[in-house]
Amino acid sequence: MLLPRSAVVFVAAAAAVSAATLALASCTPKKNQEPAPAGEEPSKTPSAAPAPGTPAAAPGAAATAAEPPAGAEAAPVDRAAVDKLLAAWLAAQNAGDFAAYQGLYAEKMEGVKRVGPRTWRFDRKGWLADRERMFKRPMTVAARDVQISGSAQTPTIELVQTFKQGTFSDEGPKRMVLTRGAAGLTIAREEMVRSVLAGALPASAGSTWLPVQIDGKAYVVLDEAADLAWATGGLRGPLPGDGGVLFAMREAGKAPAAWKARQLAVYSPTGERCPATVRALHVLGGGTPHFGEVQAWDGAEGTPPATQLQRARAVLRIAPPVLAGELAIEGACAPALVTDAELTAVIYRPAPAAGAAGAASALEAAALAAFRKLPGYLAIQREYAGTYDGKGAWSAQPKVQVMTDGTHRLVVVSAKEGTGCAEFYGALTAVFEEVGGKLELRSSDNQAYLAVQLVVDLEGDGVAELVGTPDDFSTLSTVMKRDASGYSSVRSLSFPFNDCGC
Repeated sequence: MLLPRSAVVFVAAAAAVSAATLALASCTPKKNQEPAPAGEEPSKTPSAAPAPGTPAAAPGAAATAAEPPAGAEAAPVDRAAVDKLLAAWLAAQNAGDFAAYQGLYAEKMEGVKRVGPRTWRFDRKGWLADRERMFKRPMTVAARDVQISGSAQTPTIELVQTFKQGTFSDEGPKRMVLTRGAAGLTIAREEMVRSVLAGALPASAGSTWLPVQIDGKAYVVLDEAADLAWATGGLRGPLPGDGGVLFAMREAGKAPAAWKARQLAVYSPTGERCPATVRALHVLGGGTPHFGEVQAWDGAEGTPPATQLQRARAVLRIAPPVLAGELAIEGACAPALVTDAELTAVIYRPAPAAGAAGAASALEAAALAAFRKLPGYLAIQREYAGTYDGKGAWSAQPKVQVMTDGTHRLVVVSAKEGTGCAEFYGALTAVFEEVGGKLELRSSDNQAYLAVQLVVDLEGDGVAELVGTPDDFSTLSTVMKRDASGYSSVRSLSFPFNDCGC
């Protein structure tokens, strides 16, 4: 049974932004945001410019400082109003009342739909058009493990949703970011974080962890549930990290002693293995704030801009913190995966041409042909041609990777086109294995997209795991293991994305 990721907790550091300001604000995806240039103050927040005539916060003011007093926080979340909206959202779906349902969404919103491995992104018009089709048949929608957090201006709901319609059912964590306007709270972002179809629960991950780059240094997330009581040092942040995520941290001098000076190994995307040690422990928080929160930080509507310390504190509490270890790495490995020092994984590397000249290209051509015959590929092709009037193949040049461990030969084919929202979006990955000169499909025929960084056999059982980045805004990396239904994620490193990607 999937549990929701830790609830998003967001403490606003400035006064609420007016509804008019939010409606006019631009919304830029943070996934592709560039990190701060070398030499820039580490605690400087990459955010929108302050409102005209408003002084900016002093750079570096909160690189390491004491916690601000409680009175510096913004007004708390109106939990009664959030509960009322959530109840109305559930009731509208279960009653089939589309008019009531569409009235719950903000004029500027983004929706992310996931069904098993498939992902769709919509703006408000596209989201409601998709939902209206859903409303044509009775459905049952239930929510459990509801957690409400955030600021008065942008409350956040995290829950586990169970959806049933006819013979279809799925379950998974869902995140909704609300915004307050003249008419009260409405939904500004809704994302099905993960859709697990009935009977397709993933397995465990073993002794592996995932790394993250923060302000130019390598860290590994050792425990997804850290206690703020472990913190002993001053607060640092906001710090730029992988994927444009903002981070804040405090030293964790009271963390469990078992993690201190832990001996580990890191694997680079090209398969090099380097010894590593946990040099220091930190209580770490982070994520991508809603653009309305960033505007509030920067002094929108003439309110005082937030200090660097207030920004850092808000970033630390975007979600309950994790325990991260700063890595001291022996060698030049840029880590893609971290394991126990005792584990030596089998690495798949790019395969040389086998036999006669052109054998590798023939294998790639065969894999491409098989890829384009998959039901998942054909479903996207029909959508591309029928809904979006696309011409030709929806993906003209899928990426093909031929990898081998010396015994097994895998071919990974991946394609991703478009942006979603109001435009076409198609994404698919397939994993084939060459057996006796023929290709056999090892993934599902509708496998979720993954930008593969590393192919590795962690258990020495001849079954490869995939390490890479899926196509969403919150997951920085994931480990996928083969099971009866294809490849499923067994460990992921995610930080909440509360902005909009459209």
